[in-house]
Amino acid sequence: ERTIVVRLDGDPGRGAAARSALAAAGVERVIAIGALAAEVAAESSAEHRFFCQILNFEAHGLLDSTSGGVKLLPPFRQQLSTWQSLSPDLQSVGVISGPGQDALIDEIRAATAELGVALHVRIARSDKEALYLFKRMTPGIDGFWLLPDNRVLSPGVIRGIMSYGGKHRKQIVVFNDKLLSLGALMSVTGDPDDVARQALRLLARAERGAAPTVMPLTRMQVQINPDAVDHLDAATAQAEQDTAGRR
Repeated sequence: ERTIVVRLDGDPGRGAAARSALAAAGVERVIAIGALAAEVAAESSAEHRFFCQILNFEAHGLLDSTSGGVKLLPPFRQQLSTWQSLSPDLQSVGVISGPGQDALIDEIRAATAELGVALHVRIARSDKEALYLFKRMTPGIDGFWLLPDNRVLSPGVIRGIMSYGGKHRKQIVVFNDKLLSLGALMSVTGDPDDVARQALRLLARAERGAAPTVMPLTRMQVQINPDAVDHLDAATAQAEQDTAGRR
């Protein structure tokens, strides 16, 4: 009886009606799922606003004294540890993001440093630049973390990255299971139950008067591409044979 659900269904035209519904209900706290919902919530009179399913919360200015949220991606250390279990010889990975992702990049740097993997970071300002930077970094990396930054990724660029990476035998970790069919090694997403649990923790903190924060995820869902793993195993075996032959 203390909860209402307002659906936007991805339609910005429903924003005014959603704000009216929130105002009529006199809501004190809003959990916004997705960027459109966060935009609507930001214009509400709610005392606290919490977001989830958003990567670029820093760039959107969603974190302040009355607003916190749940991270979109699982901890990068967990991701990288799983990646290394599939590819023990992984030595260097690349990442491309849009501007204003300092905290995200810092987390990735900490994970790669802890697990002994070199990290190559590039900042893009358009999808075309992202594809250009990816092609430039490809010779120096074993794998690539494809971050779901829609500011620098378009469907065409995603396909371009997957195609170019496949031709050059690069291991690509993605954020959407549907990209496995394009040759990605594995996909990593948050666990919906974990997202909900962290959102409830934010509500509980607000009830206690604690300052808003960004809650990390603790669990992840992983899908493996068996064909990519087979190619990886075959390449590793061939490299071992080549090394033995040189000896």
